[in-house]
Amino acid sequence: MAELKIGEISKPRFEFRSFGQCFCEAHKRMARLSVPVPEKVWERESDEIYIISRKNDINNTKIRNGKMDIKTYVQTVDGLEQWNPLMKGEFPISRTVLENEVFPAFMVEMPALDKDEYTYDEFIAMVKANPDLAAVRVHKQRFGYMVNNTICEVGNVLINGAKIVTINSESTEIEDIKKNNDYAMWLKVCQRVDCYLLDEVLAKYRRGRVGSISTHGYSTMIRWHYKLWHEAMKMNVIASVFWTCINLVCGLYKKLFYVSKMDI
Repeated sequence: MAELKIGEISKPRFEFRSFGQCFCEAHKRMARLSVPVPEKVWERESDEIYIISRKNDINNTKIRNGKMDIKTYVQTVDGLEQWNPLMKGEFPISRTVLENEVFPAFMVEMPALDKDEYTYDEFIAMVKANPDLAAVRVHKQRFGYMVNNTICEVGNVLINGAKIVTINSESTEIEDIKKNNDYAMWLKVCQRVDCYLLDEVLAKYRRGRVGSISTHGYSTMIRWHYKLWHEAMKMNVIASVFWTCINLVCGLYKKLFYVSKMDI
C-alpha cells in the first residue's frame, strides 16, 4: 500500500468528519499521536468561496487561490463517506468547462454563455444571478496531523462570519480510518507506552449512542472485533479469532463485575 502524504492529489478518499463548537480533547489526542508532518501544514489559513446549489447535495464546489475544485460524493461505507475529485480548474475558466463540467455539477439551468472564457468576477456574477445558487464566504484556520497513515485535521471555520469547529480523518484506505475509533486507538496507545491497571475508578462508562458499535447485537460485535484484529491490526486469521474470544471473555467479566456494580 502506498504511503499517503498530506497535500498530494490521490485517488478517491474515505472521510470521517464532525462539526461542533469544541474538539479540544480530541485535538490534544490527535496532536500527541501524530507522526511528524511538513511544517507547511502545521497551521494554515485560507479564504475560500463555496458554491451552494439548491438542486444538488452530492457535489462540493469551492474556490481557493483562484482555483476551482469540485468533488463528488461516491458512497458511504461503515459510516465513512467517499469523495472523488471531479474537476479542477483555474480562472479565467473556459466556456467549454462551464458548459460540460461546472454547471452540470450544480444541476441548475445553464446561463447564456457568449464568451470563450470568464474571469472569477464574471463567474461569481452568474452565480449571484441564479436563484438556485449561493456563494458562501468561508475563512479556515487548519491544523494538520498524520495518525495511523490517515490525514487528520482540526479546523476553525468562519462561514459568512459564524464560527464552527470541524475535525476529520481521511484516507484512500478505509481500514486506516477505522483504526482511529476509540478502541483501536487505545490499542495503538498501549503499543507505544506502558499501561497499568489501577484499583481506583478514574472514569465512568457511558452506554453508546443509538447506532454506535457498542449498541449493536452480539453477532455484530463479534464480527466487528474480528475485523478490528484482522483488518485494522493486520493479524492472521488464527490470532484474530483468538483475540476476538479474549474480547468476549473480558467483556463478559466487565459486565458481571463492573457494570452491575456501577449502575448509574
